[in-house]
Amino acid sequence: MAINGMEDFQRKCRLALCQWYQRNGKEAPSYEQTYVVWCCKTLKNYKCLVSTSLPDTIYAEYTHNGDSGETYGDAYEKLSNYAYAYNEYPFGEF
Repeated sequence: MAINGMEDFQRKCRLALCQWYQRNGKEAPSYEQTYVVWCCKTLKNYKCLVSTSLPDTIYAEYTHNGDSGETYGDAYEKLSNYAYAYNEYPFGEF
């Protein structure tokens, strides 16, 4: 896949997530229902986290290897979200 800058990569990642839903038999979001959570470029490589406004908690991570020209995608489902108190292990004092 040829990448022509950050905006192009983000657009392609959002489209790829829509296609992932279709391939996996899920109700596919529209492009407008997708959004970029985080994206960066380091040296020749891009990485982008994409999610949707759907209530299913699916998000995807796309990585583009600038040397090989290959792009990899991983899809995840959020299982839980919890908070640690300031002094709780593993983030507090030992």
